[in-house]
Amino acid sequence: MNTKWTHWTLIGCLASVLVVGCSDDEQDDSGPSGSGGTAGQAGSSASGGSGPGGASETGGTTQTGGTGGTGETGGTGETGGTGGTGTAGSAGSSGSAGSSGSAGSSGSAGSSGSAGSGSTSTKPRVIVSTDIGGDDPDDFQSMVHYLVYADMFDTEGLISSPPKGGRKEHIEEVLDAYASDFTKLSAHGDYPSVDSLRSVTKQGATGAAPSDGFASSTEGSQLIVDAAKVSDSRPIYVLVWGSITDVAQAVHDDPSIKDKIRVYSIGAWNTIMDKSARRYLYDDHADMWWIENDTTFYGMYESGCGDHGGDLSNNEFVEQHVVGHGALGDLFYDKKHDLKMGDTPSVLYMLNGDIDDPEGESWGGQFRATDHGANYWTDRTDEACHGWEGASTVGNWREQFLRDWQSRMDRLQ
Repeated sequence: MNTKWTHWTLIGCLASVLVVGCSDDEQDDSGPSGSGGTAGQAGSSASGGSGPGGASETGGTTQTGGTGGTGETGGTGETGGTGGTGTAGSAGSSGSAGSSGSAGSSGSAGSSGSAGSGSTSTKPRVIVSTDIGGDDPDDFQSMVHYLVYADMFDTEGLISSPPKGGRKEHIEEVLDAYASDFTKLSAHGDYPSVDSLRSVTKQGATGAAPSDGFASSTEGSQLIVDAAKVSDSRPIYVLVWGSITDVAQAVHDDPSIKDKIRVYSIGAWNTIMDKSARRYLYDDHADMWWIENDTTFYGMYESGCGDHGGDLSNNEFVEQHVVGHGALGDLFYDKKHDLKMGDTPSVLYMLNGDIDDPEGESWGGQFRATDHGANYWTDRTDEACHGWEGASTVGNWREQFLRDWQSRMDRLQ
């Protein structure tokens, strides 16, 4: 307690009694209030500052006291607790009290705040549609890679789609490995919880679409529709690693979602496995935003497309930088000993470059517009590698994207 302050206040109050009586209503409230901290009586609490939360607001103007002696300056309020995404501001120090005003009490520690109202994440929204567990084990590899980068995205869906025998349980197999490595991963970033990923893992179609290109709604196709209907200014990037069956079904069920979805599909064999779904989207929904990668993805693993020397070869990179790197690294190797990850360019596109510009350079390829529609892009014909059109636009970045992934896998040792 400030004994000097108490002494002068008692004298002020005794003097005031002789005139109008001692009042406790005129307390000082100047100084900006922090999150949860009150300066004197009137300083209001404001949300924490940096990040999505708003900046601390200024407290009210001090009411000047009467003719009594000036009180000592109030102590500085304690720093408010950390808000959800922004750190809370510190409570402002109280101003000097008037003749009968009491010095401001110290601000109380602010309660944990939430991000500013109306704020949204700036991470890209992503849904992955995969034929993981089918004939080609490289989807397991691409899913391992994706989860190591999961802190970069708001993952809103993991869908098991055709062709062949891939099922939801195969996605969950990779999530089990992710759970084992979660503590190490989360020490380096804001990774989604295992439970949150399991909650958006859905079974899509289990076979190709009939000749019309669509059939019945699935859990997977409905998830795409529901995500597109969420009030969020960000588009949803649907990365298609298998057949495009569930995307076609979702667009058929609610064509309005085309305003919100952006599709990056790995074609080639996946297209052959469901020609009807692809034809339906191409012919009937030419306005849909769509990167159709039919050959560019070969730059991910084809020898001669980019630097394959030393530890950057498909075998040596896995041996030196993946095996023994957590449960995810071991699962990657168990499924396939060398690097393929043919679907990973869709993820690399989200990691480097301007995701709003398919014609710009990116780790995941550079594409060309056609006369099909204003929102459709496909492989460049002038950047071939071993005959694969567009493959050089991925392969040229091989050292950069592999070294970046290597640094992340090292977190799991």
